[in-house]
Amino acid sequence: MIPGVPGPPDAGGDGYRDRFVPIASWALYDFANTLFSAMVVTLAMPRMLFQETDSDMPMSWASAAALVVAAFLGPLLGALADATRTTLRQVEVFTILCCACSAGLALVPAGSPGLLAVLFAAAFVAYNTAISLYDSFLPDLCSPGRMGTVSGIGVGVGYLGALLGYPAAGWANARWGFDSVCLAAGVLMFLFSIPMFLLVRERRTAREGRFTLALGVQEFRAAHRTVRALPARPALLLFLLGNFLAVDSLNAMIQWVGRFFDSAWGADLHTVIALLMGLSLSGFVLGVLAGRVADARGAGPVLLAAVASLAAVALVDALVPHRGIALWATILLGGFGAAGVWLASRRILVDLVPADRLAEHMGILGITRKASVFGTLLLAGLADHAGWRVAVGSLAAPLLLAIVALEASRRAVLRERAAASAA
Repeated sequence: MIPGVPGPPDAGGDGYRDRFVPIASWALYDFANTLFSAMVVTLAMPRMLFQETDSDMPMSWASAAALVVAAFLGPLLGALADATRTTLRQVEVFTILCCACSAGLALVPAGSPGLLAVLFAAAFVAYNTAISLYDSFLPDLCSPGRMGTVSGIGVGVGYLGALLGYPAAGWANARWGFDSVCLAAGVLMFLFSIPMFLLVRERRTAREGRFTLALGVQEFRAAHRTVRALPARPALLLFLLGNFLAVDSLNAMIQWVGRFFDSAWGADLHTVIALLMGLSLSGFVLGVLAGRVADARGAGPVLLAAVASLAAVALVDALVPHRGIALWATILLGGFGAAGVWLASRRILVDLVPADRLAEHMGILGITRKASVFGTLLLAGLADHAGWRVAVGSLAAPLLLAIVALEASRRAVLRERAAASAA
């Protein structure tokens, strides 16, 4: 069991749920995919494409295209996973594809920005698709009263991956250039994914079935009906809207934080890496704590506090004329904000949807994560024309709107529960 976390006995009766090995193996996958995010998405690719094109927009368009493709793939693949018990197999396939494309970035010759952008987009599609499927394992790994804690452990261990990834990227770049960073990221991500592949079993809540073309069409239509029915479920719809606005801004912050401190403050690569490592350490510690709070007080308040923290980061970075204050605000408030958004959102969704359609709904949640392309495009465009301070400050508006939508969702859930109790 997880030390210090009381809860009901294993619901499956076979000793799998609430055990250290499967939970640790699942969490280690968060470590693995964060290596790719840290080394390639945050550190290497923005600089590689900027060096090739002298603009931040190609990186924005490549990542935006990848996120949109992943957004449309997510519900369909999730629905198929629910119907055929192939969630783990799909995670394996898309992880290997991401690793191969990441390593392939090292082979792209200089003067080929288009090929660089396309190969990165392919890796990013695979990365995001695998994550949305990976999230759906949570209810099978632990009892309901521990989901916040286990989700927080996954997020926290993921930030440990960044603590390894950033110095590894700096070391590799100093010797062989950013090409080698992409190769190292692909290799490391694959190695740390192996425990997930071997020690986490297929989801018990998924239905037993065999994939056929007819089943694919059927599940695509079912996913489409689920999306069309969202207006009739106001609590879920408002949650997805608020999560979209929050993640849209968060993805932009993650992708551009290094370029912001580089451009706005003149920080060199060593300073940027130190900042990112501090942000990751903060995310690890505060993510684990936030998971415990989510179990004790509810995931809704944690998510609201996390989004408010991100809004505070945007305002401080835009308005405060002191680099030290901006650095520490980003490290402390940003670490909590990022960790809180990731862990609380998947915990809330588990409570809002049926267990046998969880992977499908995780795919729909993935739409709010992967279709969140507006922030990164807006940030790059404003940075090119008005400077990075104005660009970062603009993120406060969607984050404040996210708080309004999430609070409305929380109140809708309370009304639904009160109505159910009265009935």
